[in-house]
Amino acid sequence: MKNSSCIVSSIFFSFLFSLFSLLAAAQSLTPNVVASQGDYVTSAGGSLSWTLGEISGETYSSATNFLTQGFQQPDTVYVTAVSNPVEQTISVYPNPVIDNLMINFSVSGENYFAEVFDMTGRMLTRKYISSAQTKISFSPFSEGIYLLTISNAETHITYSFKIHKLK
Repeated sequence: MKNSSCIVSSIFFSFLFSLFSLLAAAQSLTPNVVASQGDYVTSAGGSLSWTLGEISGETYSSATNFLTQGFQQPDTVYVTAVSNPVEQTISVYPNPVIDNLMINFSVSGENYFAEVFDMTGRMLTRKYISSAQTKISFSPFSEGIYLLTISNAETHITYSFKIHKLK
């Protein structure tokens, strides 16, 4: 009697394990939309992809950022590669700054631009750099912490500096 109950419980647990295995295999982690209608249209100005049955999603974009919502998000691949980088040393001083911030390049500063952002992400000034030494006036800004980015217009390599502004 004891043997038969062990066999029955063993069969029962085997059945439950098989059932749970099948249910677990039926799950998918990739976002899919099952819909009867949809389309993808592309033109020189952009592209549009849509399906019926998906809740409304919005897309926001700016010059440097792209945000989409919903299941139909584009596959984005970022590849960062630097081949034969030019050794560039940038010095930014004085930090903390009161009036003028100096930017010195060890090589030519051509094709660079500097942007100053406040802590909310608002761009306060943008200056194109055309020499090995550049001055940015911080006197109109109030006391606080600012972000200075120096970017190469051709290679899009960006250097970031945290700048403390005093009165």
